[in-house]
Amino acid sequence: MPFASAAHAEARFRLSLAWVTPIVEPRPHDRLVQTSFIVTLADKGKVTEAVTRTTGRRRQSVSMQEREADLGDELGGRSGAQWRVLNESTLVRVAARPSHTFAIWLRTDGSRSCTVSLEWRLKPGFTVFEGRSRRGREPRFFTQPRVEAATCEVL
Repeated sequence: MPFASAAHAEARFRLSLAWVTPIVEPRPHDRLVQTSFIVTLADKGKVTEAVTRTTGRRRQSVSMQEREADLGDELGGRSGAQWRVLNESTLVRVAARPSHTFAIWLRTDGSRSCTVSLEWRLKPGFTVFEGRSRRGREPRFFTQPRVEAATCEVL
């Protein structure tokens, strides 16, 4: 089902993503992030995402969240992300951060196959990406993340 028809039927996708974030400050190291999204487009333009995130190679931390919003509205929580329909075959999730945007591009033929890609883009005036640690909320600075895996499955 193309996204333009999302108001008339439900569509579900599983996104399995992994990337390495090269932390440069406060302590240089690579941080592996593995994330799984179940994205559901429901009647009347609602989108739900169920997210499971695993971070760290040695000491793994797992978090799970489920959020729902109208397409184009902010999902809430720490992500500040929103899903938008770009055209009948492309959906994008954009999370705006102070130093950059992080986008997940979901493309599909509708019912049989889909692809997913990731994009981090620095905002003007920034030379490194800035994030926060999950526990202490202290700032972390990193360079361009490297995608390890990005797969999509129509459910």
